[in-house]
Amino acid sequence: MPIRCPPRNADSSRPSAPLPGRTRPGEPWPTSEDRVRRADGRPQLYATQPDFDKQGNAVTPPVEAPESLDVRRVRVGLKPMAEYLAQMNATNAQLRAMSPPPKK
Repeated sequence: MPIRCPPRNADSSRPSAPLPGRTRPGEPWPTSEDRVRRADGRPQLYATQPDFDKQGNAVTPPVEAPESLDVRRVRVGLKPMAEYLAQMNATNAQLRAMSPPPKK
């Protein structure tokens, strides 16, 4: 019997189940959905997999319908994107400050 993937819903804010083997056990489904989309070269829905600029700061990755990103994030229990990036960048700055300088 062939394995069939669940059909994609017409409403892009309600993703289909990610494919087995392409996600991590126990990972929240918005993260799984974004991880699969990123691997496939498609825009993310929830921006859970940020990009980083040359200074190492987290920035919003390519997302589907960016004008409604915060609405989608809040609906699934995630922080608005600006708050998420600010928290991530503050944590990264603390980690960089604690790291030893690179060896020359």
